[in-house]
Amino acid sequence: MYVNVSIVQGCDELLKWTMFEAGSQHTFTKLLELALAKTSCIADISECKCYLSQDGKINKVQVPLEFNVPQCCELNGKWVLYILSISDDGASSSISTPRSAVQLLMASSRKLHLPKEMGSNAVRGDIRLYNDIIHFMSNNSLGFHAGVEQTSGKQIVSALQKVLFYIEPHLTTLNGRKANFIPTYFQPLLNTVYNNPIAHNHLMQNWVYVIGERAKRARQY
Repeated sequence: MYVNVSIVQGCDELLKWTMFEAGSQHTFTKLLELALAKTSCIADISECKCYLSQDGKINKVQVPLEFNVPQCCELNGKWVLYILSISDDGASSSISTPRSAVQLLMASSRKLHLPKEMGSNAVRGDIRLYNDIIHFMSNNSLGFHAGVEQTSGKQIVSALQKVLFYIEPHLTTLNGRKANFIPTYFQPLLNTVYNNPIAHNHLMQNWVYVIGERAKRARQY
């Protein structure tokens, strides 16, 4: 797929509209690197914003840099506008020494956000697991874009917490049946016991006692 690319920084147009070929696996980060190679500057893309449009002028749609270029451009247009940030003192945020793509992506990942924890001194296993998932994501540079961490981000963390909490007591059975469907990436979260059915036996005993007492009273009448 061929797309038109322009790069702007403040009032400066670093790259006028230029056509580039985007491969099926290209992200907007990769496309930006290709476009920057056409210019004389090497910019810090940690604060870069990317917009798509049908004509390069109006109805722009912002897209994350890690999204796939062909898929997004098919829906929102093949005109890609990159807007680079300017430092607080008004100076260019371009740097004089090159940085690798990994370094640029790591710089961008630092801007990710995470949902709030559900109490730092939680005793309940499901809450501890929820908080540990957040710690796990933070330690592995995972997160969500600003503005969605308390909505979509919270829903994703909660869904993962519910799945892991439910299957934890059955891990031995599942592993015995070769049902190793949990990605290795999440295995560290299962090294701690969160859902111990034995710890809930007293609840069942209490209910048995209550039901028994009610049955006795019913017979007395």
